[in-house]
Amino acid sequence: MRHRILLTLVALSLLCSLTAQSSRIDSLDEALELLAADGYLSGNLLLAEDGEILLRKSYGYSDFDNKTPLPEEAVLELASVSKQFTAAAISLLAADGKIELDGPIVKYLPELAAYPDLTTRDLVHHIGGLPDYMGMAGEVDDVPEFVTNQFVLDFLRDKKPEREFAPGEKFSYSNTGYLVLASLVERVSGQTFGDFLSERIFKPLGMTNSEVYRRRYEQDRKVEGFVPGYVWNEDHYVIPDSLEDMGFVITLDGVFGDGMVNSTLDDLYRWDRALASGKLLDTTMLFTPGQTEDGTTTGYAFGQGVRPARNTVTPSVTPVAGRGW
Repeated sequence: MRHRILLTLVALSLLCSLTAQSSRIDSLDEALELLAADGYLSGNLLLAEDGEILLRKSYGYSDFDNKTPLPEEAVLELASVSKQFTAAAISLLAADGKIELDGPIVKYLPELAAYPDLTTRDLVHHIGGLPDYMGMAGEVDDVPEFVTNQFVLDFLRDKKPEREFAPGEKFSYSNTGYLVLASLVERVSGQTFGDFLSERIFKPLGMTNSEVYRRRYEQDRKVEGFVPGYVWNEDHYVIPDSLEDMGFVITLDGVFGDGMVNSTLDDLYRWDRALASGKLLDTTMLFTPGQTEDGTTTGYAFGQGVRPARNTVTPSVTPVAGRGW
């Protein structure tokens, strides 16, 4: 884990200082190649500035055991970067007039009757206070093979677990909140979460290789080009399914909303350009951070971290990753 954190810091440091100069691009590419050669990096990178792609390249392997190179077109799980699509779906339903962001979410999800003052906007900005569903699953004697969104909603309805804090009191990153938001999308739209994203976001933007996919839960469905994620284990990368102490990864594969969107470099670039142009979505809403009751800005907008860019008052967007496991 320390190696992965160090790699992230190195990459962020390089990216923050990067300009359009070819020498800088070459230096970044060389550094990433060295990290990949040493076995510390596997992933795809697309770097662009002002609509111009400066670097598009894959590093490392799709299969570490057989040393199969990772293709640039690989379909990869986005983990918590998926949250921006969940929040975008919520913004579309709000624009349609089908949900009220500041109204009680129990209006749409009666399973949340124990939390009558909780709003949709509270969950979007991680100020709702719902307990972590991963911990809740550990409190159930008979856990199913796969925990699903409905399983979590039923648990909230039947067990009424105490929330961690009152809505709006403070910011606390919540996977449960985004699981609930995805369920809200399904309940209000009458579509599956994946179908809604496909119809309203992916197809209109030409994101033809993006979809909601749960590899273990949907064992009979295969996605062309999909490459499973790896984790660092002592001195090499392995698929987490093979580790005894990570069996919960399989159990939690039935949920969506906090993760489970899969995409490619080129599709994500199409998404980035759509956000930059304001096409399809109200970017003012998407990039406006939430606030706690005392007026403190959370730094988290609609599924994305936001912060002032250096030397300008224009916000920059930082996808927030990390699903918690």
